[in-house]
Amino acid sequence: WQKEKNKIKDLISPKKTQELKIKGSEFENFIMKNIFDDVPLCFTSGFEHLNKSSNQIRLNPKVIVSGTQHIHNELAKLWLLKQKYIYNKKLFIVSHGGGHQNLSLTMYDYEHKIGDYFFQWLDKKTFFNFRLPNTKYSFNVKKRITNSERIVFVGNELKSYINRISPGPMSISLANTINDLEIIYQNVDKNIRSNIYYAPKKKMINFFSKKLNKILKKKQILPSSKLDINIKNSKLVICTYPQTTFFDALMSGPTILVYNPKLWKEYKELNRTYKILKDNKIIFDNPKDAADHINNIWRGIDEWWQKEDVANAKNLFLKEFNLPPKNNFSDIFKCLKIFKNV
Repeated sequence: WQKEKNKIKDLISPKKTQELKIKGSEFENFIMKNIFDDVPLCFTSGFEHLNKSSNQIRLNPKVIVSGTQHIHNELAKLWLLKQKYIYNKKLFIVSHGGGHQNLSLTMYDYEHKIGDYFFQWLDKKTFFNFRLPNTKYSFNVKKRITNSERIVFVGNELKSYINRISPGPMSISLANTINDLEIIYQNVDKNIRSNIYYAPKKKMINFFSKKLNKILKKKQILPSSKLDINIKNSKLVICTYPQTTFFDALMSGPTILVYNPKLWKEYKELNRTYKILKDNKIIFDNPKDAADHINNIWRGIDEWWQKEDVANAKNLFLKEFNLPPKNNFSDIFKCLKIFKNV
């Protein structure tokens, strides 16, 4: 898709339009410019090329299984929708992440509408008397190194403006990431502060980076796009959003979640499980309380994590999502065979 996207950019010359003269603010000029810049060429003047490219895909499946390409890949999206609506092929959509909020990443329920079947991590309904395995973690549950002294704070580097419909805060002005980090940093014991590292999930905007540098030293800000490695090299992970990274960390070792429950509304089926996680100090909605907890367990984090009540709370939560996986190939093959026989 990336190659075809670049071809469309090269092939479709921008239409020469008379420069619009606006007697208005700089913001109005910004809006007008971006209306033209953000028009998706692949669905306007470049659609002929996109359609031609999709017709060159020489696949004739009975069933199509998609994790993310029906969202992020316009070439795959067009091809699979033609397969479904013109050639009556079956489309299965499998949730690719661990979001479990009322407003999920299904974008106005469109995944449920276009898919013949849609499988969520939390969905306990069986498919042909079989609950599908969570394949993201099959043979891929990461473990922590044993000698790390790092507390890795996993933030959520949002844009300065709203750029998509999703659960949780949708712009940096609504997120508590920096404030929570600062409160935790100021309230942990002084001998712990140098162990706190910030692990960015993606590239940070300048505004975010400047605020972060006022709290932590440069060496305490880890490289972006290395989240898996950063989690692996940690003694304790502090997550700031209840999505896939929370699962990654929770299954690999000691983890806490610090979040604003008003911005992240879990499914009501999880209310009891969330309460148990909070009672066992795995989830916090107050960063000061999280800092106090870190002070109390710092000398014995593993002992706290292995306590029976804490372990039971963690396992109860993961069980809701069919985790951890059994690491059994037979489950995956059984799943594929069911797809084929539909």
